Amino acid sequence: EGGLDEPKHEATLELGLAFRDHKSWVASVVADNTHPPGPAPESLFALPEDAGEGGYSVGRDPHLVDGLRRTALELADAYLEHEKVGKATRDRVARLIQAYAGLDNASAHAGGSTLIAKSARDKNAPPARAPWMVMRTSAAPSSPLKGFAADLAGVLSDKDFRAALARRLRTDDKSLPTARTVPIKGVGIWPGSVAAVVKMPMGLAQMITGAIGWKGQKLDDGPVEVAIAVVPSGPDALLAYAPNVKELTARLVQALNPKSETLATRTELERMRHMKATQAGFLTLSYLLGTSSFTRKLGNPDAAFAALPHHGQAPIFLEWLTEPGAAPKAVLRTTVTGGVFEDLPGLVPLLATAVASSGALH
Repeated sequence: EGGLDEPKHEATLELGLAFRDHKSWVASVVADNTHPPGPAPESLFALPEDAGEGGYSVGRDPHLVDGLRRTALELADAYLEHEKVGKATRDRVARLIQAYAGLDNASAHAGGSTLIAKSARDKNAPPARAPWMVMRTSAAPSSPLKGFAADLAGVLSDKDFRAALARRLRTDDKSLPTARTVPIKGVGIWPGSVAAVVKMPMGLAQMITGAIGWKGQKLDDGPVEVAIAVVPSGPDALLAYAPNVKELTARLVQALNPKSETLATRTELERMRHMKATQAGFLTLSYLLGTSSFTRKLGNPDAAFAALPHHGQAPIFLEWLTEPGAAPKAVLRTTVTGGVFEDLPGLVPLLATAVASSGALH
């Protein structure tokens, strides 16, 4: 159901989900009340101010994914052993699976986009933007998340693993992603921390989807690099990615040494301090459109956003609300704030130009 709040100039859409009982796995996840719903933690407001999206989760009972984690570990190990991949790499894969499962802990994250260097293949192309993200998550000192970057680089550099992956994707080694570790240093970054720099070849997405029987539109994008790191921060860990090591390091330093340039200065996000949700977040029009294929074709989308009344920064809020019990319920609530509606008329010429330049009108 949905509704309009005329005094606030807001629109709300709610999607409800109700279960007959609590016996299924999905229902047990919804009914989990290990961590009661609550407002956004202060750790969210300590993240970078220029984020275009962000959110938090109160976390779940880690034992809810025990069965899935065990099954994934057993299947992955058996398959890789069959493919003659050594035990050291199989152990790395196991730690990566366990690290991913551990992301269900209480967390707060923020993300945005940053300008990247022009493609070497097309110097006349308009400047492109690439995403970055920083997440603070509770993690035990022994968590496999701590060695995520080194394990990821190690797996993607193992010749037997690469050979197995090439066979599975029906391609050659040169078409697979590569990875290397790079030391990262900065104020607050734990000594000895490393980032994994992963290079994704052109057409990798099409190759993967083709291997599983999907077909999609061919993209002309060149190779893409992403730098990933996990660094300790007291009892927590910071997981971050960015288009290069320089940007990654800057974002980590910014998050580890929060000063005035944080989300706490964004008054439009104050309502998140009063939410009572299991998970909640926000996103903005500038983030949604800033990295899209449409606006990448424009010469200067940032100037267009700067001319809008709210500069594309007015938030759209998302809340996941749960009601545990014998018959659990959940609601996904989306709230479009008044500033979004006020920005939309100014975006019409921008979107029209983007659609025309993409050839969608021909």
